[in-house]
Order: sequence, then structure tokens, then C-alpha cells
Amino acid sequence: MDYISSNQELLAKVPTPLFHTWTLKLALQYLPSSKIICFLRDPLERTISGYQSRSRMGLPKYRVPWRPAEASAFALFPTIIDFLSALSKSDERSLAAVTFAMQSIMAVRWNYEYYFESAKNVKKASNSLIVYRLEDAHIAINNLIEKNIICPGSSSLDLKEIAYPRSHASSVKSSSYLERFSHLEINEMKSKLDKEYEIYNELLNICCIP
Repeated sequence: MDYISSNQELLAKVPTPLFHTWTLKLALQYLPSSKIICFLRDPLERTISGYQSRSRMGLPKYRVPWRPAEASAFALFPTIIDFLSALSKSDERSLAAVTFAMQSIMAVRWNYEYYFESAKNVKKASNSLIVYRLEDAHIAINNLIEKNIICPGSSSLDLKEIAYPRSHASSVKSSSYLERFSHLEINEMKSKLDKEYEIYNELLNICCIP
């Protein structure tokens, strides 16, 4: 925090990745003059990605052993298909198990609600947010330089690599795991993520590329 406090001018013009534990509230508190660049993914696909990342303990880029609650969650749902199957059901047993897993698996718990708290907060902080879909990250850097939001010296940076390193990306698209499920089942999954989609849709409203 001392580094951040003493380098406000530099951080306001040079893209700097924030740690997973940073929330919108924290960023606004410690970086009040900076713009916060966000890259969006569909909430359900993001949940799948988070599950997969933690199921392999962050490998190959990281190696973060499961915490006891995570180990219990993966014992309940050994595969992503097991997890999604439960997420697509509406009975109380499945709902309780899925809720426990989503609260216990680190990268699933770090969701839009964790970072932004609510759609209302997104709207309130919209002047501090710069939002792109992840698939548009490759053109974001020039867009930001043209708008004089970041300094021209940043042109050599790959924002997508900062936001989502290739070494950490899975070779299997998250959306591919949904292919075996019906539209009704997928809609049931999304209904469990209704607050996530509310925040996501508010972020889409201020997306730089419609």
C-alpha cells in the first residue's frame, strides 16, 4: 500500500495489474485518480473457468494447494460436469451442495459480486471504470492510448496477457462444457447466478466496445 500511495501519478498512466483480492471499493480508496480497466467474461463461463483453475490448483502458472473447504467441494464435485449437473438442478440437496462449493472454491468465490458488490456500485463508479470484453483486449491498448488514458510508452504491453496470461489459460474453452446440457438446464444454471448477471449487464452498459 505504501508503494501505491507514493506512486499515484505513475499508476494513473501505466497499466498495473491488481491482485485478486482487490475490490472496486479498495481500488477507489487507494487509487482515486486512476482508471480501473476491467475485462468481462460471461458469468457462467467465468464460474467454469474458476472451477477448472482451482481443480488443478492453479497449475501450470501457479501452485496453490486446496484449502480444507476447497478439498471438500472437489470431493463433492470431482469434475466440472458433476458441478454443472448439480447447478442445473433445482432440488434443495443440489442447491445446498452447489452453494457450499461456490462459497468454498477460491476462484469461484472471487466473482463479480465479490469485486463490485452490486450493479448499483458499478453505476455509481462508472466514471472510474473502463470496461472491455476479454475477447476485445487485443485492441484495447490502442484504444486507451488514443483516448490519452494511458501513456504511449505502454504500447508494447499486451493487456490481455496482463489480464489473462496465456500460460494460465486452459486449452479447452469454458463454453464447450455446456454443449451437453439443454437450454433449459443452462437457464437453470444462470438463474443461480442472477446477481452475477445483474452486475455483468451493468458493466456491459458502460463497455467501450458495444
